[in-house]
Amino acid sequence: RRSSDLVVDISLKFLEDMIERLTQDSNIISAIAAPDINRTDRSFEIQNLLKGAAAGSDLIADLYFYSPFDNVLYSANQQIYALPDFPDPDIIALCREYTSLQINDVKNVTTHFYNLGGTEYMLRDFPLTGENRMGTMIIRLDSDVFFQLIQGEAIIDVPIYVFDQNGTPLFSGARNYAPDSL
Repeated sequence: RRSSDLVVDISLKFLEDMIERLTQDSNIISAIAAPDINRTDRSFEIQNLLKGAAAGSDLIADLYFYSPFDNVLYSANQQIYALPDFPDPDIIALCREYTSLQINDVKNVTTHFYNLGGTEYMLRDFPLTGENRMGTMIIRLDSDVFFQLIQGEAIIDVPIYVFDQNGTPLFSGARNYAPDSL
């Protein structure tokens, strides 16, 4: 297994765990349990939550929370919209069409990936899926960063040491190599 595969797995697992944490936030739960677009305090908190989460990874171009009961879409980078008024038809399509997969076992709710017009999306309904969903989290991935990651070209903030077949460091900076790598 290539180390770049591991980096991709870890990065996507990080995003999936982030989605899971977001679905457990009290403001998100409040929005799905008692939807009301006029709760400006809660809406402000949800947008700040999405902004903070999106800022945590270069992979995220935008992060959305869709509440189907009041048909409202929150975004990390845009204002709150009623779904039909949202300016991106791909996001509207994801909220309306692609979330119809029915999974009744809560323990096995999965994150789905979609490619629409060359843009990658991660999507998760919660706490159930399909018609029983109460909310949907959508990540619009930064396509450039994502493709660099899957091609193994992403900048990884870990040291890489190169040795010859005898275990001798190949670069003059070998004195800076970690002791346990020699």
